[in-house]
Amino acid sequence: MSHRIRHNVAAARRLGDSALIIQHDLNGEALLSQIATLPSSQNRGNASRLISAVCAELSPSEVFVICEDSLKEFYRKIGFELAGYKAILTAKK
Repeated sequence: MSHRIRHNVAAARRLGDSALIIQHDLNGEALLSQIATLPSSQNRGNASRLISAVCAELSPSEVFVICEDSLKEFYRKIGFELAGYKAILTAKK
C-alpha cells in the first residue's frame, strides 16, 4: 500500500483514531478501503465523520466501499446504499 500512496495512486486520510485509504478516484468513481478505528475509540462517530468528509472531498465522484455483511447497516446509516452487488455500497447523492 505504501508504494501506491508514494506514487499517488492511493491516498490515506485520518481523523482522530480513524483512518482509511482512497484506493482510487478515476473516471468519476472512487473506492474506499481499509477503514478502521482503534478499538479504544470506537462508537464515538470518528469513522462516520471521516467517511463523510472524504465523500465530500471526492464529490462529484461516486464513492464505493466493499464491506462485510455485518457492516452494511453502518454504511447505510451514514448515507450509502446497496449498489447491486452482494456487499458493495455507494454513497447517496
